[in-house]
This record gives sequence, C-alpha cells and structure tokens, in this order.
Amino acid sequence: MTHRVVRRLNETFITIIDRPNLHALASRLDDVLDGVEAAASRMVLYRIPGPTAVARELVDLIVASAGQIVEAITRLPRFTDVEKVCVEINRLENAADEVYRRAISSLFEGDHPVGDLIKWKEIYELLEATTDRCEDVADVVESIALKRRVIGL
Repeated sequence: MTHRVVRRLNETFITIIDRPNLHALASRLDDVLDGVEAAASRMVLYRIPGPTAVARELVDLIVASAGQIVEAITRLPRFTDVEKVCVEINRLENAADEVYRRAISSLFEGDHPVGDLIKWKEIYELLEATTDRCEDVADVVESIALKRRVIGL
C-alpha cells in the first residue's frame, strides 16, 4: 500500500500537502500496520492460545489510536481541530506505557514459566511499540497542520 501511495504521489502534479510530508505519513502508517502484524504473527508463531487481559488492553488502545488516526487524517483537508485529535493519540500512547509497565512488572511476579515470560514480554513490547508508532503518525499529521497554519493556507 505504501508503494502505491508513493507511486501515485509521484504521478500527481499538485497536492495540498507537500510530497515529503505525504511520504512521511504513508511511511508512518505502514509502521503502525507492521507493528500490528508483528504482534499477531508472534501470537501464531508462539502458539499462544489467546490474549491475556493486558494484551487486550493494549490492543484496545491501539484500536482507539487507529480510530483517532482516521479522524485526524479526515480532518486534513480542512485542518480543523487536528491538534486536538493528536493530543488524544498522545494520551492513548501514555496510557499504553502505563499498561505496558504494569504488564512487564506482573510477568516478573509469581512463578511464570520462563518460556511464557519471554513470549509475553516480546508481545507486550511489540504492542506498546505499535502505540508509539501511532503517536509518530500523529506527529506527522500535527506537523502538516502546523506548517499549513504557518504559511497561512
């Protein structure tokens, strides 16, 4: 998909957003999808029968962030309240940091099999990193909106 976006971008003569920003946006969106795919593939690879409650919390935060990304991108043509949406994505990422810290701490409490500990630690890291990638998308969107405001468009 990213390759298609970049190809179309190169074929388009005029865009309302400059090409480097559109390329960065497509690339950051691809990073989010890569993170989701990496976590899901680890679940399959490690033969995890189902997500833990903490994994579900992190996934819920990723889904909420993805919804906010959609909202932010749909606001780009008019650039209305983009910053508000980006702040919400940042809040969701901070919430994911808290869930992640709690998850890692709980892995090292009690008597978990070492194999399970290693598997879940990696999965939690991938899920939390995906929320970071969502925040990266928000940073690009916010940068686009700020640039438009500065040049007065």
